[in-house]
Amino acid sequence: MIEPKDKNLTEKSNLNSKPDMDVLEDNIIEVSYHNKKNQVIFQFFANLRNFTFNKTRKGLILAIVVMLIIALIISCFSMFNIIKEFIPYDGISHNIEIHNNQIFLNLYRLNFFILLIFLVFSVSIMLCLRKKLEYIYLTAALFLGVAYIFSITPLSAGDEHHHYISSYVVSGYILFEQDPFIGSIHHFDFNRLMIHQNTPMAYLRLFDEGFLINKSNESMFEIIMPETYTLDYPIFYLPQALGISIARIIGFGFFGVFYLGRFFNLLFYVFCVTFSIKKIKAFKLPLFLVGLLPMSLHQAASFSNDTFIFGVSMLFIAYAINCIYENDTFKWRDYFMLLILGVLLAPAKIVYLPIVFLIFLVAWKWRETLKWKAWVLAASIIIASTVMIAIFMGTSAVEIAGEQKPNWEGGYNYTLSFIIENPLETVKIFLRSIYHMREWYFYSMFGEFLSGLTLLLPRWYIRIMVAFIVAGIIYGKKDEWQPSWLHKGAIFMICAAVVILNMTAMFLGWTSDWHTVVLGIQGRYFIPILPLALILLKNKFTLISKMLYRNFVVIGFILMQCAAIVYILNYTLGLYG
Repeated sequence: MIEPKDKNLTEKSNLNSKPDMDVLEDNIIEVSYHNKKNQVIFQFFANLRNFTFNKTRKGLILAIVVMLIIALIISCFSMFNIIKEFIPYDGISHNIEIHNNQIFLNLYRLNFFILLIFLVFSVSIMLCLRKKLEYIYLTAALFLGVAYIFSITPLSAGDEHHHYISSYVVSGYILFEQDPFIGSIHHFDFNRLMIHQNTPMAYLRLFDEGFLINKSNESMFEIIMPETYTLDYPIFYLPQALGISIARIIGFGFFGVFYLGRFFNLLFYVFCVTFSIKKIKAFKLPLFLVGLLPMSLHQAASFSNDTFIFGVSMLFIAYAINCIYENDTFKWRDYFMLLILGVLLAPAKIVYLPIVFLIFLVAWKWRETLKWKAWVLAASIIIASTVMIAIFMGTSAVEIAGEQKPNWEGGYNYTLSFIIENPLETVKIFLRSIYHMREWYFYSMFGEFLSGLTLLLPRWYIRIMVAFIVAGIIYGKKDEWQPSWLHKGAIFMICAAVVILNMTAMFLGWTSDWHTVVLGIQGRYFIPILPLALILLKNKFTLISKMLYRNFVVIGFILMQCAAIVYILNYTLGLYG
């Protein structure tokens, strides 16, 4: 044993290392007064550091959300006050007249005020990052979705005037109206609004009228449904119609009815995506990012029926992933959920039926316990989905595939007989369309073109969003599930089938027979298969499991969404438009 050279020094060190206590016991009361104060402070910070929140944490998150919503309402009213003061308008000509440069200073100040609110929101989300990702998404999507609702002016989203009329008619059925096609004239006052175009006049009119109805004129009139739009599948208007019904019961005017309908559509979408993220154990971050895409939230914050398709398809994919990779046992609950989601998704748009064929990958997993019965259950879901298509969309499908009829261009569309008689030429047209329109499909899917394709986000912005999504794919643990090459091949075929069916539908229903490319296809048509496409990029060699990395992706993506909303406001107010 080696003795220390200086025993006195060792003894002094031991003395100095001992706390200055009378008795070192479990009872803290016996600590000397000199160290009792330090001990209490230390204990306080230790408790603060180890605070698990539990019930208090939920209350904290709720308080943060309430405060942020209040801040957003205050900012909106501040915006309306500033705009009304510095942008006088002529109610007849609807022209904006800028009288002095003060408006630019106030709008500049206003944009910073809104941006700071979003920054506070982002910081609050960062504080809650210890919470599960689905709850972070719920908070972020609701807050950003409300911002989209009030920044995208009424009727400016794609075909929103048609979707609004359809939702209003469905609300008439919900309210057991004697004639659902009869509505209040207040609810169809489109004065100073523009179809497929954001306009600042909507902001001013909202501030002037508010949400309540003007009782001076309560006349009713007949709602004329557009000839090009029918209620073949009213189910995907139920969320919007429910919001409209509540607003009509309360007695709201146009803006109250319109915005509450939008809000219920947003709620449906957000809860679908939230439960999708919650259902799976891995691959949460890519679903989080897809659910927050500008195009996804833009559609969810409007009356578009795309919202129903986006939400239900993502929920179906999440349940399928859970059954294929994360759940080793068969559960009847999962089967019935897949059955319900399949029969809801397929008739919404026939082109998304291939997504339901994921059930055969699920059956491949179930065969370990159910054997041949697994294939029977899978076939039952496909049959039920096909029957729903025949019930709701059979007539429309026959009309599209039937004889030539005059179209929107005054010409005639391609027909099914052309495809059968000229398969090689059809393939050339499809490939030519993909080659020449590939950038349009890609950038419009992520949100380059908003508000009826008239509001353009910069391409550098879209590229950054795509970079964040790629970064989200490589987040995960080394031991989490990875799709086999066989599964990737099946998923690729499903994605390809959805693309081909979308092109075929627009080829037969929208493209005149003198065009050499398929017209009418937008990138948002491919959002339902985007999670599947991202699975194809998933592998175990590029995974990063650091929580700091995930936090960076989440906060960065939210900040980019904040920038998009500020850009939309600037565009609408004429600064960038």
